[in-house]
Amino acid sequence: MFKPQLKKSLPGADLTVRSLPAKGQQSAELNGDFDMEQIFWLADFADPISFMGILQSSNPQDYGKYKDAYFDKQYQEAESSHAADVKQYWQNMRNLQERLNTTMPVVPLYQMVESHLVNPRLKGVLRHPVGEDDYTRAYLNE
Repeated sequence: MFKPQLKKSLPGADLTVRSLPAKGQQSAELNGDFDMEQIFWLADFADPISFMGILQSSNPQDYGKYKDAYFDKQYQEAESSHAADVKQYWQNMRNLQERLNTTMPVVPLYQMVESHLVNPRLKGVLRHPVGEDDYTRAYLNE
């Protein structure tokens, strides 16, 4: 399904689509043996810096080998200003996003979203900001 969509969007493009087992995919990622890759990334915590960090030049998970001095500088400034200057932090976040919009090292295809229909008597659910709800302590209040 992926290849026909790309061929339609990019007429004349020469495409080879490879589906690899996990070990083969990891090897291709580490060696940079791809032009485009579809991967899944979920933030570790509810802050955009969790998404931005993966694209730093020094990040070992930057499989696409994105190198951008301006992006790295803005990221470092955001990290150092986070606690001291919240306004500056968010300005750095906007600068990072604008840079990504311009250079396009990644193309988000979808955002994972969950919907829950919850009985109002259900209590004890821990709701985490990154979307992982914990039902281990949940109970129905009579």
